Amino acid sequence: MNEFFPICPSCGGPRLGPVAESNPLRWVYLCPDCGWRGRLCALCLAGWANSRHHLVPHSRGGHDTRPFCMPCHRMVHATLAEKQLEREFATVEALRAHPVIRQFLAWRRERPGQDVTVRSGRWHQRFG
Repeated sequence: MNEFFPICPSCGGPRLGPVAESNPLRWVYLCPDCGWRGRLCALCLAGWANSRHHLVPHSRGGHDTRPFCMPCHRMVHATLAEKQLEREFATVEALRAHPVIRQFLAWRRERPGQDVTVRSGRWHQRFG
């Protein structure tokens, strides 16, 4: 996959490995050094998921969620209205096909371990 997987975001330990699971999007990563557990973002596959995205917005009756990292989650909501999410972009594959999100994902994959701030559909690398 990519080089981001083996590094623990908590202690920096290099031995992070997935708990056995057949679907990579459902893998739970476990650090044997500090005990940290986490999942990868279902959208970019480059960040650690720390939020859940409703594929159909909860306000529109959606219950199905996927783990997203905050930069991807913010980008989706900064780019698309809830009505669009419900009607046209109710799958991860459809979100990846959106031209603005596709451009963001390509940019994001080049910076897998870096924190990113998203504001009003624009993204910026966070320094500090």
